[in-house]
Amino acid sequence: MRKPVLRIIAALTAAVCMAFTSIPAWAATQTDPSMIDYNQSVMEARENYIKKVGEAALSYTTELIDVSALRLRANSDDISDFQMAVQANYPELFYWRSTRYYHNGTYVTQMCPVYSYDKDTAMSMLAEFYNEADKYLALVNDSMSNLEIAIVLHDAIVNDVAYELPDVANKDTYSLMLEKVGYCDLYSKVYAYLLSQCGIRSEIVFSDSMNHEWLKAELIPGRYFNIDITWDDPTPNVNGRVHHTYFGLSDTALQSDNSHYDYDSIYPDDKYFDNSGINDLDTAIVELNGELYAIYEGSNTRDRQLVKLDIVLGQNSGKLERTTVSRLDNMVWSAGSQGYWMGIYTGLFKHGSKLYYNTPDSICWIDPATSESGVLVRPSKPSGKYIYGCYIDNGKVYAVYKSSPNDSGTLTYSAVYDLGDEPYTPPVHEHSYSSTPTWNWSEDMSRATATFKCNGCTDTQTVNANIVSSYNSSGDLIYTATAQFGGRTYTDVKTVSLYTLTIPEALKIVGSDKPAVNGKYYSGTKVTVKPRDEFGVSKYSLVNISDYKQDSDGSLTVTIAGNAEIKAEYKVYTTFIEGFSVTLGSRIGLNVYFKPEYDIVNDGYINIIANTGETRINFSDITPDENGRYKATFYMSVKDIDEKVNISFGNGSGNNVEFSLMNDKDFVKSIDYSPTDYLNVLSNSSDQKLAALAESVKIYGDNAKAFFDGSAPDKTVTGLTANDVKIFAPSVTAGTSTVYYGQSLLLRSNTALRLYFKGSVSGCRVTDSRGRNVSFVTGTASGMNYVEIPDITAEKLENTFNVILADGGKVTLSPMTYVYETLLHYQNDSSKAQLCSTVRALYNYNKAVQNYLS
Repeated sequence: MRKPVLRIIAALTAAVCMAFTSIPAWAATQTDPSMIDYNQSVMEARENYIKKVGEAALSYTTELIDVSALRLRANSDDISDFQMAVQANYPELFYWRSTRYYHNGTYVTQMCPVYSYDKDTAMSMLAEFYNEADKYLALVNDSMSNLEIAIVLHDAIVNDVAYELPDVANKDTYSLMLEKVGYCDLYSKVYAYLLSQCGIRSEIVFSDSMNHEWLKAELIPGRYFNIDITWDDPTPNVNGRVHHTYFGLSDTALQSDNSHYDYDSIYPDDKYFDNSGINDLDTAIVELNGELYAIYEGSNTRDRQLVKLDIVLGQNSGKLERTTVSRLDNMVWSAGSQGYWMGIYTGLFKHGSKLYYNTPDSICWIDPATSESGVLVRPSKPSGKYIYGCYIDNGKVYAVYKSSPNDSGTLTYSAVYDLGDEPYTPPVHEHSYSSTPTWNWSEDMSRATATFKCNGCTDTQTVNANIVSSYNSSGDLIYTATAQFGGRTYTDVKTVSLYTLTIPEALKIVGSDKPAVNGKYYSGTKVTVKPRDEFGVSKYSLVNISDYKQDSDGSLTVTIAGNAEIKAEYKVYTTFIEGFSVTLGSRIGLNVYFKPEYDIVNDGYINIIANTGETRINFSDITPDENGRYKATFYMSVKDIDEKVNISFGNGSGNNVEFSLMNDKDFVKSIDYSPTDYLNVLSNSSDQKLAALAESVKIYGDNAKAFFDGSAPDKTVTGLTANDVKIFAPSVTAGTSTVYYGQSLLLRSNTALRLYFKGSVSGCRVTDSRGRNVSFVTGTASGMNYVEIPDITAEKLENTFNVILADGGKVTLSPMTYVYETLLHYQNDSSKAQLCSTVRALYNYNKAVQNYLS
């Protein structure tokens, strides 16, 4: 907010034109006639001459100016003091190098400025100076108070300018305004000049001992406060980091740390702003739509906030109040490894209705009126550097790149976005992403992402991965994540060790804090076990258990620390059945596995009742295995596999005793069970060979029963013909007297292969395919003699047998020959359909056995 007229007539009268709002009447005291006080003794006596000579120099006069009334002593410091007083009030006279003068032997009578540049150059540079001043003054407006204007201009200069040790020959106010470098004299003069353009009076304070300058400015009418703008600028320069340590201080506060001393001021000490809170802010303060905003550090380094500032002028003190507008993310500047830099390193500027600031890798915006926000641009950064500040110049947004806040080397200033009207194309960056992504897995390994970082900037791309789990030979769980990015496939593998928990039969697992995976546990899993009702446990011992806890209900919770085991000493208090199985021998055997309670081991028994009768087996007649388990087997024909038998237990007194099925249900006194019940379980097995075998046994038994009962089976077997099994056709060598008539396969009890002959079978023998003798019996049935090979078990159904007669005759065949002969003679005879279905089922059963055993 520069008023052009003030530039011409000097700042001496500007104060009467300013209107201040919200200033209490009691706060206004006297006013001072000058706008910038540099040397008060010179100023008070010679104000008119300062104005006269200053205006002449601004017009680049080369004529002599009459100054005889000033009574400046010739050949003394009066000449230089007067020039400095003029340039202090007219900081834009940077091109006035020295003074040419004439004297009468005692006093100077005429003088003329000597310039560093020709007129055209000087006037061009002066226009540049004014243009830069306009940019600063555009940041404030007439509705703002002295204090608000002083803060905003202070922060804009500190944010833009870098401190440089004085080089009087080369640095001037033009250098500070255009090149953005300077030292205390230039900071103070330019700041005082900008304040004067807004009608704010100030005094330039100088300390000879410190060789240092700063201001006392009229922050409220008639009251002056110290502002050391030079010392508020961090060194090395950090665009975006603005201190307010020395803003608005009294002389008492300024001198309290012995940093400022040996100076005089024409204005009294004033402590009104000493505890205002302004000094706590380390970022720029910006005015937008009549409000002041800043970025505040908050309660910790990760609690950055955009705050609105209100300056409350109380009776005895001024106070800065903060209201949070929005919390800001990604405002931590990395210091490498796990460290980060303390503080905030962001610029803050306005454009239109929005505020703009930087994070370490982006330029962001926020609209305080709506709280809307976003990323303006995420530019490509030089390698090893981050954004430490940002600013706007002619509509173009610039990012300042440094390796750290202490980087005093060559800074990089890059235009990264155009907010103005002129066309501007941000630099194009071709992303080149790392071939080694960063993988992030969820805790349960169900999700994973791969993040790819650009090698030339901070841009990242994250893709979701597909997860496949498997197991290695040790039973560990292997998770393989596969992600597609940039036309390539990336994988990451995580191995999670899983551990077994072995427990005795007396215990059962009742819970765990993490689910088991294929019966194994993650390390650290807490598993709770409890004694089964059938047992009494007296003692525990633990292996690879890191911690345990036993509760009053008898449960035990252990923490897995490897392949763990819980051992226990216990007794069986209730007889229980552990399970069943089926024996596929020459007869079908239903096996019952059980453990009797400890007090009936010696005199107890198991009782099995079937349609064919009752079988009682004493425990004393059974030899238990090494684990103390008993097995009782009940045999039946294959045709009877669907028949349920009744199973119960008794003690030495002949009384039934209750027993358990180990299914956490009530104890029972008997149970009905059949081989088919067990085969139904196997039919659902994940072992396809075993499931197929179980299914074939059921179909074979069903067809055998249907054949003997003259009923229809649940499933008739078709398709197989004699030609399909002609490999099993018999080989017959005729003897001198005995004739072979055929064979049959006995299925009622033990499976047996029987061969029928006309003539004597006395003196015959039977061998297998390797010539070894095989047991057999002979007999007579249906008017013929027979040779019977008993105990044809399931795995022998394809075995070849040789029946060698005494008269030289020989028959070679197998049990499957019966299948061939039956189909050869009856496959087209509908009256024999059930017989053919039965032998086909037998053949399929045989193949299932061979497949399972292979």
